[in-house]
Amino acid sequence: MLQVTRPSNGHVLARFDVCIDYRYRLTYEHEIRMSVDYAWCSRCNSFVEMERIWTESEIRSNTSNVLLSEWSGRQLETPTTARLNAALEWLQNRTAHPRCLSCGSVTATTRIPPNTESLHPNGDGIIRLSGDGVLGGTPTRYAPKHFAPGGMPIL
Repeated sequence: MLQVTRPSNGHVLARFDVCIDYRYRLTYEHEIRMSVDYAWCSRCNSFVEMERIWTESEIRSNTSNVLLSEWSGRQLETPTTARLNAALEWLQNRTAHPRCLSCGSVTATTRIPPNTESLHPNGDGIIRLSGDGVLGGTPTRYAPKHFAPGGMPIL
């Protein structure tokens, strides 16, 4: 878990589960993992998850399993060239700025830098985004949440 706290008193302002499986559905056959940043959304008036758009080098190197290797029978299959090409085409055609995953806004978000103290985006004191300090446990398994290539949720 990640949390936004007030360093002065330890008050937790927001918590985020980092194990949620967000994916872009590029085509019927191809999905890629969505990267997430944490932000303040002035439209939602709260701390939210927001898209972080992959870079070409992250897609090509498949860092963070961007291309979602697939389990096939008894072995893990490496991503196909078709999936790589679909991801690169998505990046080339992506024109929208990163969206708030709560309301879809591309203009109301202010990214919160991790592990540093910073001014609350609405001017309400100092905040810090960091891990919650709890070790151990098994992450909760969630069904993937799918988003269209432009970042809007697929219902």
